[in-house]
Amino acid sequence: MDNLIDKKGYLHCPQCGQRTEQRIRVDTLACQWPMYCSQCGQESMVNILDGKAELVVSTEKGGVL
Repeated sequence: MDNLIDKKGYLHCPQCGQRTEQRIRVDTLACQWPMYCSQCGQESMVNILDGKAELVVSTEKGGVL
């Protein structure tokens, strides 16, 4: 998935691709935002700008960023 945000605004996990509970608006700005996927247990850092999310860092379960 090129963009981690779908057409309805839901953020998807960059590791497993499942939809998370976070919904991102078009005007949302975030720099190094920690997102957690409850499906696979991964934590990822993402940058959000202009309705698009970009992966910065990803860690395994129990890992440290």
